Amino acid sequence: MTLLSVGDRVAPGRYRPFSRFSGALAFVREVHRAGLGGAVLACVVREEKGEGPLNIVVRGDLAAVLSLEVRPDAVLFGRRLLPIPRRFDSALRLAGPLSGSIRENLAAFRGALSEGEGAALLLRPARALPPSFQAELAASLREGYDKLLSGDLPGGAKALKGRGQGLTPSGDDLLAGFLLGLRAVEAAFGADLAAERRVVRRAARSRSLFSESFLRCAAEGRFFEGAQAAARALLQGNPGQAREAAKRLSTFGASSGTDLGVGLLAALELRLPAGQECTL
Repeated sequence: MTLLSVGDRVAPGRYRPFSRFSGALAFVREVHRAGLGGAVLACVVREEKGEGPLNIVVRGDLAAVLSLEVRPDAVLFGRRLLPIPRRFDSALRLAGPLSGSIRENLAAFRGALSEGEGAALLLRPARALPPSFQAELAASLREGYDKLLSGDLPGGAKALKGRGQGLTPSGDDLLAGFLLGLRAVEAAFGADLAAERRVVRRAARSRSLFSESFLRCAAEGRFFEGAQAAARALLQGNPGQAREAAKRLSTFGASSGTDLGVGLLAALELRLPAGQECTL
C-alpha cells in the first residue's frame, strides 16, 4: 500500500474503526471537545475518491487497514509506518484574476447540476417533476432552500438540516456547500461574511459525526478536491469549465457532490457582489 496524501485537518492521534463504505474506511478519535459528539473523524480513502481535509489517500488494498495512528510526519497502519509525502491544502487559494464571465459560469454550472438527483431537483421547475421518491425529497428540501435564497439563513438552515437519507443527508450536504460558497465569495472579493457563516453553522449543527465533521470543515473554509475545482471554475474559469466541474462534482457519492454543488451555487448567487473589484 502507498500513502499519497493526508488532509490538513486530520488530527494526530490514535483512531479506532468506525465504519466502512465503498472505497473508504472511517476512523474516529475520542476527544474532550464539545460540538463533535466527543469524536473527530479521519477517512482512509482510495485515490479515486480524491483529496480532502479529513482524507488519508492511499493506493492499494484497504482490507489491510485495521488500525490507524496519525503522527506529525507519518501514518501507522497496523504495524506499517509510512511517511507522509504531502499534506493536502484544503483552503481555497485563487491565484490570478477573476473571470469576466462569472454570471455565465453560474448559469452553466446550474444547467449541468440540474441533470442530477437529490437536491439538484430544486433547480428544475416543480411542475416538471413526475411523482417519485426524488420529487418528494425535493419538496422536503424546498422550504429551506427558498429561505436561504431569500436571505433567511437561520430559518433555511434549520429547515434543511437532517433532511434526506444516507450517510450525509441531502440537506446537510447542501448546507456544507452553502458555507463553502460564502467562503468562496470572501476569498475572491474580500467580503466579510463571518456573521452569516456563524448563523448557518449554529443552526446546522448535527448529531451525525459525518455531517458535523463536514459542516465544521466547510465553515472553516476547508474544501475537498472536487469542491475546490468547482469554486475555481466558477470564479476563474469559463462556462465550459464550470459545466465540466459540475459533472465531476456530481460523481461524488450517490448525490452528495450534487447536493453540495447546489448549496455552493446558492451562496454565490445570493452573495456575489455586483460590480465589486476582486482583491487578488
